[in-house]
Amino acid sequence: MNELFRTIVKSICSFATGLLSAASITVFPLSLIHHRHIYEYFGNLNFILIAFFVICIFTSLCVCLRLRQITKKRYLVLGISYLFCYVACAALCQKIGFTMLYAASCGQINSNLSSPPELIAVPGLVLILLASILQIRAVMAVPTSISSDSSSLSKMGKHPFYQSWLMFMCGVPLIFGVWLPFVALPGAWIFLNWLN
Repeated sequence: MNELFRTIVKSICSFATGLLSAASITVFPLSLIHHRHIYEYFGNLNFILIAFFVICIFTSLCVCLRLRQITKKRYLVLGISYLFCYVACAALCQKIGFTMLYAASCGQINSNLSSPPELIAVPGLVLILLASILQIRAVMAVPTSISSDSSSLSKMGKHPFYQSWLMFMCGVPLIFGVWLPFVALPGAWIFLNWLN
């Protein structure tokens, strides 16, 4: 009975962690930058952002429910903080019309544009979806806990778990139609190598 209770509590905690992690890299930074509530995104039927939310939430829940014990929680906090700033940077650049990928096609930089053209945003969404699939498959193949000295998640070049994060970070700027966040990719590469 005690074992069942502990399993239920761990599952609830993992579910809450996954939900909070996903919200921290999707809803929170966008709400901070655009001063909107989540229901406004769904109310406006912005397909790209809704799909972005759903993919991130689903992936985060799958990962956290699978890995019920993450022994190095500071890595989780650092990673989520980094992604929060990364998504917030992309959203801010879009809001102020800075470093837009599609300014030339629009004829001018227009900060009132709510989303980039599908020609740019959809490939970004596809990249994020592929990163999600890659991460879920990688997590399903490892034990139910991750530690810094675990050989299951070895070097980034050998394990798709880390590669999926770089794919995710390549897709986010495309969703928002900006290029400045790409400058942060070398920092992400160094951070992921430091985890090993």
